Amino acid sequence: MKQRIWFLLALFVSLLAVACSAQAASISLGTAGAFNTFIFNDFACSSDTEGRLAVGGNATLSSYSVGDKLQPGQYDDILVVGGDLTYTGGRVYYGDIRVGGSANMPGYNVADGKLVENDANLPVDFAAEAAYLKSMSAALAKEVGNGTVEHQGGSFQLTGDGVSGLQVFNLDGNDLLNAHTYNVTDIAPGATVLFNVSGETSGLTNMSLNSLTPMNDRVLFNFYEATTLELSGIAVEGSILAPQADVISPSGVVWGTIIASSWDGPMQQNHVSFEGELPIPTPAPAAIVLLGGGLAGLAGVRRKFLKK
Repeated sequence: MKQRIWFLLALFVSLLAVACSAQAASISLGTAGAFNTFIFNDFACSSDTEGRLAVGGNATLSSYSVGDKLQPGQYDDILVVGGDLTYTGGRVYYGDIRVGGSANMPGYNVADGKLVENDANLPVDFAAEAAYLKSMSAALAKEVGNGTVEHQGGSFQLTGDGVSGLQVFNLDGNDLLNAHTYNVTDIAPGATVLFNVSGETSGLTNMSLNSLTPMNDRVLFNFYEATTLELSGIAVEGSILAPQADVISPSGVVWGTIIASSWDGPMQQNHVSFEGELPIPTPAPAAIVLLGGGLAGLAGVRRKFLKK
């Protein structure tokens, strides 16, 4: 009996430790992280996606290439469309096209793979990924800022603490949309940089993000409230998580993964995978209280047993 009580006590202590250390663990962008561009609803564009492209709704592509920076055999599926696909001119490199609906591809030659229409077994569950990424975006928005933000007259000067493995900056979306200067310094080597951007309307326009170039595979712009996202005259050095946003008339280039609700415009998406480490949200206090209560209960049982 005594050994059993000590075993249960040890078990509860272990569970409590796991719960309390969850913040130190990391999560990824899920299935979307394996794609260069991941859109939940409709997508229309005339440019290119250097990596993989996933569209939950209808896709309209004109003079468009997909996957040219991938390696042959790296992935089976390069272009995944949940609805219908209209493809006028272009090429999909090194893999298959899978379409949940029909494909209208006048004059298009699928040279490096096959086309599968009316596919009932798409490799992406867009509804599940949308729910996951919206939840992630909301959770990341609660991270406490540990970098210094100085904003004056359209200029952002962002200074890290030089030591944190996760450097967080919390920004006002309207100020960011109207900014003309964006400079980031004092980021620890190998750190993940998270920009949490508030506001239903926001974006990045007509400014340089060159200070982020050396770390663009570890940069994430989290537009957690945006329903409209403006990207124009910009080279985005990092990935974008904007799960509720419609991206309208974008121009320029994104050096990273982009996740959004819908997309309509010719912006180029360059293949830079997000390699940063994002924190798992701290478990709900109720879960910790439950574990603590169980631990206290077992301690009481132990005291009762020892008095006998």
